Amino acid sequence: ICIIGLRSVNEDLMSYVDDKKILYFTPREIADDLENAQDQISMFTEDEKIWINLDVDCFDPSIAPNVDYPEPEGINFREFQEIVSALKGKIIGMTLCGGNPMQGNVTEFLAVKSVFEILSKV
Repeated sequence: ICIIGLRSVNEDLMSYVDDKKILYFTPREIADDLENAQDQISMFTEDEKIWINLDVDCFDPSIAPNVDYPEPEGINFREFQEIVSALKGKIIGMTLCGGNPMQGNVTEFLAVKSVFEILSKV
């Protein structure tokens, strides 16, 4: 398991993540050292089967305001593209969640563009 865009985690969940040695990156870590995140993601996914659960909440609300839990300091689309480009395994499936279509269509467009970005790796 690798979690990209982790933020607002309670102590119990963080303890679980640490105990299970789950690889994760906060948006701040990605912004501060995208190249390091890409390198680690490349190593983690090399020759692996990859299932992606894209929760649109990972994006910053400045580009994805219509999500279930909008929270400042998410990732931007360029960072997302760079992370997707770092994937080295075979994508075998994907789910998409977190968008709130009742509030508008800006986030829906970003979600579709993100899915296309992932599909370009298949």
